[in-house]
Amino acid sequence: MGKEKILNEFSKNSLEIFEKAKEIALNHGGKMSPYHLMIAFLSEERNLLRHFIPIRKISSALKSEKLMGKEKTSDTIIVTKHIQSILKKAVKIKQKNRNEKVTPPELFLALAEDEKIVKLLESFSVNLNKFNEEMTKIGFDEEKYNKIKRLNLLDKYIERNITGQSKARKKVMSVLRMVKLGLDVKPERPDGIFLFLGPVGTGKYSMAKAIAKYFSDGKFNLLNFDMDLYQDAWDFDKFLDILSHNIRSTDEDKSEEGVIVFNKIDLTHPSIVNFMVDALGKGNFPGTDGQIHSFSKYTVMFIPSDKLSRRHAKIGFINSKGKVNYEDYLKGISKPLLSIVDDVVVFRKLEPVELERVAKRNVKVVLDRIAREYNIKIKYSDNVIKYIAEESYKKEMGRREVNKMIDEYVSLPIVNLFVQKGISNIHINVKNKKIVLEYANGKRKQS
Repeated sequence: MGKEKILNEFSKNSLEIFEKAKEIALNHGGKMSPYHLMIAFLSEERNLLRHFIPIRKISSALKSEKLMGKEKTSDTIIVTKHIQSILKKAVKIKQKNRNEKVTPPELFLALAEDEKIVKLLESFSVNLNKFNEEMTKIGFDEEKYNKIKRLNLLDKYIERNITGQSKARKKVMSVLRMVKLGLDVKPERPDGIFLFLGPVGTGKYSMAKAIAKYFSDGKFNLLNFDMDLYQDAWDFDKFLDILSHNIRSTDEDKSEEGVIVFNKIDLTHPSIVNFMVDALGKGNFPGTDGQIHSFSKYTVMFIPSDKLSRRHAKIGFINSKGKVNYEDYLKGISKPLLSIVDDVVVFRKLEPVELERVAKRNVKVVLDRIAREYNIKIKYSDNVIKYIAEESYKKEMGRREVNKMIDEYVSLPIVNLFVQKGISNIHINVKNKKIVLEYANGKRKQS
């Protein structure tokens, strides 16, 4: 079997890894080695492989001239018989798994059986049994493999961007891993139904947006329904009409994923809640257009109003007996609604040190964007971050107040200074418990 014929057996993702290996080989003399293929894997599939092997250590080892070869650009690629034997091995694994094309995990296992790679992995005490077990569970199916990658990316993104909510993250990810990999006993239902509880500004809506970002195929398919608009029984027809126009029918593409947020769910009329309980339980509902509309492939979140969320400000605190009394926290939420949720996810109040991390990250993002767009030099003192965090904590509005303060006291004043006075060199500081913008000749603008 020739090289081209072998590669015809490979999936698109596997071919991308092979092309990456060719690119690396061309920069090191043109003769492809198993090490070039391994570094391509670490580059293209690092998000998944980091759960099984020490990516950084192996990457550092592979960068040595002894393994990679001297840096020497070549116009000709040589795919040796050694590499072809690895590719053939991957095809055999694919045939054993009865897959149509060689998937990335099958190519990786074939590579991992190569003598040189075995020695490399052994030097770092790597055992691939766990990787093999995980891939066997999904039958080395590429669609599920890609979902695992997206789940891992989502997990990492939430951990990095939604500060202080590790327990909430683990609960959400546990349900999503089960349903996204096809292990749900009721696939016709949504891919997870969650009730998000907790104080204002703790990351509930941000969690919904994060899931939409990684499971909407680049379309950011997030539907947000403000349920306080449907507080009376006669609002039902209006709600059903809007729902019918936004939720796909069973005749449309069923593979498209998305997120639905029902905001201020505690303020909607009980008859509408009962309809939703029935529709979500069955996974579909008859629309005003005469068609059946499906919730399958959607992830659904219920979020209470700010008024109810403020009553949740002490979630996570324990009573005198040392136990959390969740019954108190669920007052105001319809009991039928609780019967269909997969999990009640509690977001805890953020402490000042956590709000500092949020402020630091968000200030940097905002100022980097302003500096880039307006060509302004901006510096700020650490006490600005601390001040924003402390003031946000006092107002008990969490991340929401942090972002509001950044807009009101940092970004808008900077843009106004640039537009009105042409100021392009600014230092942000805190003086007399207020944020001030200092610029040329020691002048200040108090925010």
